[in-house]
Amino acid sequence: MVRICPNCGEENPERFRVCGYCGTQLTPEVLAQDVRKTVSVVFCDLKASTELGEKLDSESLRDR
Repeated sequence: MVRICPNCGEENPERFRVCGYCGTQLTPEVLAQDVRKTVSVVFCDLKASTELGEKLDSESLRDR
């Protein structure tokens, strides 16, 4: 668990009694709840990029 500073909003380890960023006193009541986030990933294949990727090593492909 982390503590969210009521002044600056930064996350601090639970063991901190004052905010490591702004020095505001952290109270036990401002414990943050774990948040589950959903991430979407989109992959787009450019014309013939996979064919080119089969011929080149990954470093060369990335630079193109």
